Formats: sequence, structure tokens, C-alpha cells
Amino acid sequence: MGLAYMTTTMKVRRIDQAGYTLIELLVVVAIIGILARIAVRSGSTCIQTRARFVDDFMGDVRFARQRAIVSGTHYDVYFSTATQYQLRKLVQNGSSWDVGSVVKTVNLPSSLSWTPVTSTGSHYQFNTRGMQVAYSNPLSAGPLTLTVDGCGSPAHQVSIWASGQVYEEQ
Repeated sequence: MGLAYMTTTMKVRRIDQAGYTLIELLVVVAIIGILARIAVRSGSTCIQTRARFVDDFMGDVRFARQRAIVSGTHYDVYFSTATQYQLRKLVQNGSSWDVGSVVKTVNLPSSLSWTPVTSTGSHYQFNTRGMQVAYSNPLSAGPLTLTVDGCGSPAHQVSIWASGQVYEEQ
């Protein structure tokens, strides 16, 4: 009789009371917290991928410039496809510079897209003084703009100046 009486009493009390218990509220808050953490983590992964790629690209441009100065030969950063660029060592062939070897090939992460804007076609070429070669207007920058799909944040712009200096614009 004791157990049946207690069960019946709790059911009646539960029906008469309005609102939620503390445990129900804590469970809902925990679920919301887990979902918010997942949303923040997926957005920050895309932003981190973009930041890492921009840093790597700027490092590659600086490397090509530095190698051109140190080795006494031209280097370039060549956009071989819409999703790939190469660091290339060039060799002199008469009055022109031809590809001697590909030093490094880098693929663009699938979550990113870019629009290279160069005054020299599809590459940034550095001479033995670290300056860009065949720069049509030495007073303007040759930016590479990276646009991230799905991050919902502004695109990064990397500017490579005629002097060979590279900067990230935000």
C-alpha cells in the first residue's frame, strides 16, 4: 500500500504544478551549450584554414624572393591551375627566363577560392635584387585575393608590391 500511495500522490502533485524541474532546465542548457560549441568550432576551422593558407602563401612568396636574391637567379610564384600554385626556379635562356625546376607545388584547400590579380599574367616573378619583373605600374600593388566559401567573414587580400614586399591586408 505504501508504494502505490506514493506513486499516486506524486502523479497528482505533478499534474497540479506548472513549470519545469531543475534537472529538465539543466539538460536543456547542456544541449544548447553542446550545439553552440559545435557551431563555433566548425566556423573557426574554416577561418583557421584560411589564415594558415594565407600565412603559408606569404611565406612561399617571401621564400621565392629571398632565393632569387641569394642565388642570383630568378624565381617565380606561378598559378598553374585555379586550385594550385608552384614555386619555380628559372634559368636564363638568352634574354629570357625559362622554367628550370619546380621547387614546390601547393594545392588550395577545398574550402577556399582565390582571384589572382597580377600585371604579369599568371605569376609573380622576382629578379636577383628581389624586385618583381615586368611590373607594368611600379607604384601599384599586385594583390592576390583569397575568398573563403562558407565562412561568412571578409576575404583576405595579400598584396605583393613592385619592390617584392608582401603584406596581408584586412
